[in-house]
Amino acid sequence: MYQLATPHPLWAQVKTWEEQRRIFIQAVDQEKWIVGFLVFLLDVFIGFVVLLMLVLLVIEKTRDIGILLALGAKPRGIVWIFLSQGLLVVGLGAILGLAGGYIFIRNINHLHDSIFALTGLRLFDPEIYQMDRIPTTVSASEVILSISPR
Repeated sequence: MYQLATPHPLWAQVKTWEEQRRIFIQAVDQEKWIVGFLVFLLDVFIGFVVLLMLVLLVIEKTRDIGILLALGAKPRGIVWIFLSQGLLVVGLGAILGLAGGYIFIRNINHLHDSIFALTGLRLFDPEIYQMDRIPTTVSASEVILSISPR
């Protein structure tokens, strides 16, 4: 009985695009998780900075708080002053951060081209990434996830 050592040349394997680019897709998924983890660390760091800022504000205003209490202000009112100030800082920071991030995402290809024109350095080389433009998407679910409390 005769057997072919190699597959017959007329036989073909059919693979999907995802199967052909499996390693590339895994690399992109891994990079996405790494970026997500870095954003999480950044969120935690920013949260501690805001907390520290508010604690230092209370420490610096201890004398003013004492004067307000001596004049008859209620402790609940004083707490509300600091709480509303903290909410204002966090809310304004979130709005400015979202707006800045959206502007950055919309202009990332122009920025990439400008960096290349000025320095000759390609941050995302088309030879490696096999893309001539950096693909960008902004989805509401990812935005909500990024600003929601952990």
